[in-house]
Amino acid sequence: MPAYTEVVAAAIHDHRGNLLLARRGLDGSRESGHWEFPGGKVESGETPVQALRRELAEELGVHCRSITAIPGALAQDRERLLRLSLWRVKLGREQPRVSVHQAIRWVRPEHCIRLPLGVLDRQLAPWAGAPRRYHITHPQSVEPGVVRTDPSDTSGSWILARWPSAMDYRGAVERFKRSTASRHRPIMLHDCLPAGTDSRVVGVHLSAKLAARHQQRPIGNDQWLAVSCHNLVELVHARRLGADFVVLGAIRPTPSHPGVSGQGWQRAAEVRAKVGLPTIALGGVTPEDFARARAFGFHGVAGIRAFWR
Repeated sequence: MPAYTEVVAAAIHDHRGNLLLARRGLDGSRESGHWEFPGGKVESGETPVQALRRELAEELGVHCRSITAIPGALAQDRERLLRLSLWRVKLGREQPRVSVHQAIRWVRPEHCIRLPLGVLDRQLAPWAGAPRRYHITHPQSVEPGVVRTDPSDTSGSWILARWPSAMDYRGAVERFKRSTASRHRPIMLHDCLPAGTDSRVVGVHLSAKLAARHQQRPIGNDQWLAVSCHNLVELVHARRLGADFVVLGAIRPTPSHPGVSGQGWQRAAEVRAKVGLPTIALGGVTPEDFARARAFGFHGVAGIRAFWR
């Protein structure tokens, strides 16, 4: 079996939560001029961490304060025998500078997929850009509430907007845009295709029922696609559709589903691990469960009642 070339890449966020991307030079390759996560090949005798420190020093003129693996953040190119892993990196005090790339750019994480990314980088983008806290509106409410925020969370809070079916989604988005409580937060539309052209609307979130009607990704790669899942079959289908992230529940019993027991953290984590997508925990979960969710390998947490004031 041919050996893969191991490549490492860095997910670097600044203190405002912006994500660093670098544009490849015009080298004649099929990804010439595309944007990517900075990094490079692991040389013989190097560990991935050593390779990332060396590559970032060479490419950006920076040193790494810390490098942490992102479990599950792995993409493969079977044709070119490349395997790319993404690592969370915190930099020292130096400012990144252009060296081997055409350009570097700080972007909002939710906007990173609007740039033309390399194939493997696009696969890994959800691990760096998907929400950590997912604030779901009540389906019978037409007025946005006040988002519960965490002062340490500079970029990871998104809104999943649901509303009565008779309400036009454009009108609902306008309500959120006027609301100071939800200002500047990315908005996902629930079961609403297409996502529209409003800059705040970053993608579509499909219910498991609607996702089952599709056999391929229903929107472009420049928008986020999320899917609600309750079991392994639905998770596998979401992966087949090319979902960027999924919401899995219920973790605990909820008032909205009396008599239905939750999966529990351990069982849900075991199911999540079989699919390899950024997974957000839902169902009896509060913002205070974020650390526990992360310990079980979840990307973030989601909810309705506990996520609004």
